[in-house]
Amino acid sequence: MTTSLDTSHIKPWPYYWVTIYKTFSYAGALALVSCGIVALAVQAVRRQWADAALVLLWAFLPLALISMGTSKLIHYLYPYAPPFALAGGYLAAMIVMLAPAPIERIGWPRAAMAGAALLLAALAAATALFGDVRLPVAGHVIFRNADVFRPIAAALFAGCVALGGRTFSQAAAVCAALMFLPVPAYAENLARLTASPSPLRDMRDCMLDEQTLGGAAGLYVDLPGTELQHHTYYYFRRLGPWVRADSDRPVDVSAVAASIRQGRPLLFSDSRFSSLVRAWHADPATASVKLPPVLHVDATTLVLPGVYSACHPSAPTR
Repeated sequence: MTTSLDTSHIKPWPYYWVTIYKTFSYAGALALVSCGIVALAVQAVRRQWADAALVLLWAFLPLALISMGTSKLIHYLYPYAPPFALAGGYLAAMIVMLAPAPIERIGWPRAAMAGAALLLAALAAATALFGDVRLPVAGHVIFRNADVFRPIAAALFAGCVALGGRTFSQAAAVCAALMFLPVPAYAENLARLTASPSPLRDMRDCMLDEQTLGGAAGLYVDLPGTELQHHTYYYFRRLGPWVRADSDRPVDVSAVAASIRQGRPLLFSDSRFSSLVRAWHADPATASVKLPPVLHVDATTLVLPGVYSACHPSAPTR
């Protein structure tokens, strides 16, 4: 049974659906994706469009199936997130293709649209300066804006409508699509590719550098299989060979002491490291020996003996 493997993986049935909802909501794309799914469903039924039906099946059928299991991990969801994004992209494309004609036909009050463009531009500027624009009335906030991009897109839409003509109607349709697209989230994610902190990656790189300078190869690992996370293995797998301790038995103080004398780094779960500390001080052979620098990273503890102590954040820079 799954419950006997790792109880931390046990999630309620709607876990994946709630995660999808929260993810697109946080990105500001929930309305676009939801309407895109509806548009695909309508096209699949009315036009008997097989491509639309395939995207909908890709989105919903696997999620329904994997939701039946009790063990749920976030990366199981990754292959089934793209069809939701495709639905949002489809709706944006439909807006760009179909909206210019009705925008051109509607008799927009051009003066009012020009005024709206100026007002929206002022809102974007105020938000850029102050970060959060609120309109309180009788002690209640009736309007709040913390977004700069969408007011700019709306201002451009209103400006293009005010100018009129086929070319500006096409530009207005593009601006309308941009108002729904999560462009700020795109920029945020692109920045994360290079700027996101990754303590495990940074530690791994430092330890590999120390290995090339003569540090002992390998990694002593005392980490129960149920607590070994994918990202921990991903980053530290190159520090091989791994010397695996039997995490079902009491901590082997002598083996730990031998690895420390050899200058080999050690990786523990936090719970196993706490057991080590107690056993270390209780053992007459090690009670008077100070443990090397340790670093707690993402529910694990790294022991950094010898040259690897240079990877500790408190170590002086070279």
